[in-house]
Amino acid sequence: LKQVASAIRMHKMIHKELPANLAVLRQDEGHIGKPLLPRDPIDAWGRPVVFEKNENGTWHVASYGPDALPNTDDDLIHLPR
Repeated sequence: LKQVASAIRMHKMIHKELPANLAVLRQDEGHIGKPLLPRDPIDAWGRPVVFEKNENGTWHVASYGPDALPNTDDDLIHLPR
C-alpha cells in the first residue's frame, strides 16, 4: 500500500492533481521513462488494491483483507500524510 501511495503522491507532484484511477499510474511517464507503478497493484490475497478519493481532495489506498469486504475489522488502509 505504501508503494501505491507513493506513486499517487508522485503523480500529484508531477501533474498537480490526483490520478483518475490506478491504471493511470501504469502509463509511461515520458520524462521518467517508465510508469510510476510497474504492474497493477494487488494485495496479499491477490485482489486489486483500492484507491478512493473524496470530493474534498482527501484520498487513501486500501486492501479489504481476507474477507474482501469493505469497512470490516480486517481492512488495511493507508492514509496519506
